[in-house]
Formats: sequence, C-alpha cells, structure tokens
Amino acid sequence: MSVCRCCGKVFERKFGRQVFCSEDCRNKADNDVRRAKRRLESLASVQSQSELISSLPSETKFVSIKDAAALLGVSRPTIYRRIEAGELHPFKVSTKTIRIAVEELLRDCEIEQVPNSGDFSIPIKLEAALELYQVSRTKFFNAVRKAGIRPKHIRKVDYFPKKDLDRLFPAPLKYNPDEWYTVEELAASTGMTAKYVRDFARKHNLKKLRVGQNVLINRRDWNLNRFTKGQLEEDFFTVDQAKKHYHIGQEHFYEAVNAAGVERHRDGVFVYFRKADLEKLFGEDVPKIPKEITRDYVSAKDALSVYHVGQKRFSADTKAFKVEKMKAYGHMWYRREDLDRVFGKHK
Repeated sequence: MSVCRCCGKVFERKFGRQVFCSEDCRNKADNDVRRAKRRLESLASVQSQSELISSLPSETKFVSIKDAAALLGVSRPTIYRRIEAGELHPFKVSTKTIRIAVEELLRDCEIEQVPNSGDFSIPIKLEAALELYQVSRTKFFNAVRKAGIRPKHIRKVDYFPKKDLDRLFPAPLKYNPDEWYTVEELAASTGMTAKYVRDFARKHNLKKLRVGQNVLINRRDWNLNRFTKGQLEEDFFTVDQAKKHYHIGQEHFYEAVNAAGVERHRDGVFVYFRKADLEKLFGEDVPKIPKEITRDYVSAKDALSVYHVGQKRFSADTKAFKVEKMKAYGHMWYRREDLDRVFGKHK
C-alpha cells in the first residue's frame, strides 16, 4: 500500500516505484512542475525578490505557499514556520487551502536584513523566551528581526541567544515599598516642591519607577545624594579624615564599615561617612598613643612630609640604613633619631 503524492489517496501499487494512484494524478503533478518552472524562468531576468514580486500580473493579489516560497527564495517548511511564528498572515480560501497576500511578501522583502550577531553561548527555546520576557509573539519577532538576530534550528526547534534577548527585553524593576520614596513623601518631608524633587532626581540620575500614577524614587539613591556641601563638611568625614581622626588603617576601616553596613555618600571622587555612625564604631576604641612613642618615633605617613622625601626613597633608605621601626596603634613607626641621621635633622 502507498499514498498518492498528488491527491493523498491510499492505493495498492501495481509496480515497485509507483507514486501516483492514476494517470490523471501523474499528469496533474507533471503539469504543476512544468508550470512552476515556466513561472520561474519568466521571472529569472529580474534580480531582486521585491522586483520578482512586483513583476507579477496586477490581478494577482494572493499566491500559494509554493509560489510564496519560490518568490522569497526559501523552502515551503520555512514559509510554514514563519506563519506559525506570526511573521506571515495567510488568508484561508477553503478548508485545506490558504493563500498569502502579495503585498505582504513585498513588504517582507523591503525589510533590511541585518547580519546575525547573536551570542548563542546560552541558548533558549522560543516558548521559554516568550514566557520569561512576558511579550507577545508579534512584539518578540519584530524586536529580534530589527536587531538582526536569527534563530538556530536544532531538530525542528528554534533557539535564540539569551544574552541578546536580555538586552532587548530588560527585566522591569520590581516594586518593593521599603526601597522607594514617592515624590509626595519627599516633598512633605523636605519642604521642597514636587517639581524640585523630580528635577533633583533627573539631575543626579536617580533610579525612578512609575507605579500607576505615582512616580517613585529609589530610597538609597536619594539618601546618597540629598546632602549639600555644607552638610557634608559639618556632619561627615571623608575616608582619609576618618582614618586620621581615629588612627586606623584603611583595611581596618573598610572591614568595619562594610560589616556594619554604614551609610555612605559619594560626591565626585570623595566618599563621605556620617560622623555619628563612625563614632559608634570607632569612638570608644580610639587609641591613646603614649607620649614616649610620639616623642621618640614618627609615623610613616608623617615622616614623608616631615623630611620632604618620596615614598620610594623613604622605603629604600630606611631599609638600607636599618632604621628601627615598629608597628603599633594601626601605624608603622620609625625612630626619630635614626631618621634624623639618614635624612638630616628636622628643624
């Protein structure tokens, strides 16, 4: 038993390679092949696909799947995949017959094809991508086509580059009330107008989020940028100021403030920490350096300015002349008498 390639009926073969159930079916199939060849030969002199389609008779408004594949230079399965993906919209003539508008094919040819530059190191299936990014098929395919992203067909399944899709469809900011201020709340608490609050957020590039009619401003960004220069100088320490005031090293300082989650504010190249927060961390532990140490020794940092030498020369000379040193209270101390001998007595 076999299935006729023309009409689809089941028939019993009369010889080994019989593929048509009757002479009429065989003649009809041969005529279809000859007709398609003549159509393609008549259009062979036209160079582009858009010109091929434009050269069709004016009364031709719809074409079959086979003709659409020939005009676009693709296979019939490709046309069916594009219909399923929503890229082409066929017109149903009868129960088993569909046609595609010539105008739609012409519009498809006019789309500029961008070279594929997708990163397929992390592939993702089409259905999984639609669910992950919460977009419709039409919006999805319009975006990937404009970006020049083409899927990979692996065992009849379309895969897309996830890294490129993350760039095209960024995840929306999730709303957590504890992480955002409303403009009205800020205006009421600061005495500013709502317009000034919005202008301030735009000027300092603060994260914003719209929920319904409300404009929200990221709480952390606002807290880090709300202070004036006068407030910074009065209520805050820079990192260097804090290290000098509390006599601690940079590593110790950052370990403590990071572990405690101390709020900080960046202004240009400087990072500021609130004095009250630092006092809680380091105030009780401020080392009281004995007078005999400050009398007989000089800290490494102070030695550079006292003896007017650079760090490189200071390190090389103190090592060469074996200057006595010790580590105490978060600093490296050098004997003053030895430094006077190496670099000249300080006046």
